[in-house]
Amino acid sequence: MKQVRDINKQIKKTKSKFILFSVIGLLIIFTASILAFQYHRHFINQQKTIQVLYKTFNDQIYIMHEMTLIGEKIPYLESEEKKSKTINQFKTLTLALNEKNKVLKKWFSLRQGNLGVNSGSFQDKQELKKKIESLILKTEKLAQHPPQTIEAVKNEISYLTTHLQSGFDDIFAFFDTHVNAQYQSTLVTLDKVGILLIILCIVEIFLVWLLVFKPLFSMVVNQQERFVDTLFEANTASRSKTDFLANISHEIRTPMTSILGYVDLLKSKPNHTKEELHSFLQVIDKNASHLLSLIDEILDVSKIEAGKIDIKKEAVDLPKLLNEVYSLINVKAREKKIYLEFKNEGQIPKIVHTDPKRIKQILFNTVGNAIKFTEENGRVELVVSYNPELKDNLCFRVIDTGLGIPKDKVNKIFKPFEQSDTSNSRKFGGTGLGLALSRGIARKLGGNITIESSEVNKGTTFKITLCANIVGEYSLLERFSTNVEQNPDSNGLDKDKQLYGKKILVVDDAFENARLFKIFLTKAGAETDVATSGVEALNLTQNNKYDLVLLDLQMPGLDGFEVLRELRKMSFDNPILALTAHAMDEEKQKTKKAGFDGHISKPVKYDELVEHVRSAQRRQA
Repeated sequence: MKQVRDINKQIKKTKSKFILFSVIGLLIIFTASILAFQYHRHFINQQKTIQVLYKTFNDQIYIMHEMTLIGEKIPYLESEEKKSKTINQFKTLTLALNEKNKVLKKWFSLRQGNLGVNSGSFQDKQELKKKIESLILKTEKLAQHPPQTIEAVKNEISYLTTHLQSGFDDIFAFFDTHVNAQYQSTLVTLDKVGILLIILCIVEIFLVWLLVFKPLFSMVVNQQERFVDTLFEANTASRSKTDFLANISHEIRTPMTSILGYVDLLKSKPNHTKEELHSFLQVIDKNASHLLSLIDEILDVSKIEAGKIDIKKEAVDLPKLLNEVYSLINVKAREKKIYLEFKNEGQIPKIVHTDPKRIKQILFNTVGNAIKFTEENGRVELVVSYNPELKDNLCFRVIDTGLGIPKDKVNKIFKPFEQSDTSNSRKFGGTGLGLALSRGIARKLGGNITIESSEVNKGTTFKITLCANIVGEYSLLERFSTNVEQNPDSNGLDKDKQLYGKKILVVDDAFENARLFKIFLTKAGAETDVATSGVEALNLTQNNKYDLVLLDLQMPGLDGFEVLRELRKMSFDNPILALTAHAMDEEKQKTKKAGFDGHISKPVKYDELVEHVRSAQRRQA
């Protein structure tokens, strides 16, 4: 899941970068394109201006030519009508010439030639400047005060033709030079624009590569590398689980072989001695207990991986808990002739607030592992210490003189489904779940499990830390002993007569289970009836008075929950205990919420069943 989240994060990051850089790239290209367009438009405007000016001067030359023709006709005019007509023609030409000069004046007033020809350089020609200014002033005056007589017309025409004709030749020569220069400049400009367009294309190609192809390439390569890593991890996990299944198959089949073998012996030969029967039953009980522990271990690991393991903290007598662990685990130590010692280092709390079941689970796994991997006549120690200044204040060090752990296997042993040796020839059994489970529980209890030191063929030290608050003001002890307390029978009753005088109904659709529970309860002194369906249970309850009902949950027809509701409707107020193969805490909460007075998980041993029944009756009393 983490890899999927990382890949999605990378894709999201790539998308964001793509959008950001695309916007930046588009802005750069847009800005460059606008500048190039404006530069191009500026150049076009220059060309248009040159053409306008050139046309203006051509028009002026044409108008001056027409005026010259009028001047030539004046000496031959005789009638007043012709004279009047000539004066009107001159006025019209004067107005046209004035309009053209307005364009010239507008251009001439500019100090820099952003319209094409550089007016500043033109103004350096002082003679041309004076002639242009004289022409403009003269035409403005003529437009405002046109001549009224032929003689005045003749004088004006003479002035214009005599004093300005030669100047226009210089002006046209000047403009020819500048037009040619502008033409050459145009070629250079067009060349620059072409280069600029090529650069823009290269920049666009680079931006497309940078913003599109490179991120896509990087993402594809990264995803490919992640895919290869994921595939490798999946293959490794698959091999680990395959090895685990092979190991767990061995661990299950070995006790099952003993159980089934001794059951066959009991079936095939009914006349066994009492000693043989006791021995056979011990073997069956031991191997059945081992199978149950395997199942519990697998379930707990799955809960830890799902983050659903339950921690139930309560006040715990720490020395007593350590005594219980010692008394049970020391049996294995004695079998291998290993010296087992529990001791404290400094003061330790007497009462702590923690989960006793989970601490026992951790200690059984770690100390049991130490015993398993320690050779005969070796030594295993459990050293307890307490440091109130640390968050994980309670510390257990499990020290052994065993085989040790190779450096390349140190991290591997804490992974589920993995062991330091998974070969078929491995010397030691086990599922490979114990340390992974213990570390998960320790972390849930606010601590951790680490390997403090390990040396091959010399031994290993495991460090277990937990967060456990002290309960009580004066609860620190200097030392504790590992003497095992004997548990006397409660209330002074004979162990096999603790349910004497009680009448109990067992409801289970599996007849063999129901018969087994009846044997247990009858042995404890109870009068027991059996029902194999919900309907039969309701009928028996109507006709008999029971002190307690053991009720299976999964049955055909009416299930346990429906039978419970019917019994309560019938005003049956005595304890009803759920009897089920479901051992998960969720199921226990479900039965409690439904109204059951207790929850018994199958399989259940004689002592456990009797104690459940007695506890339920004590609560009712």
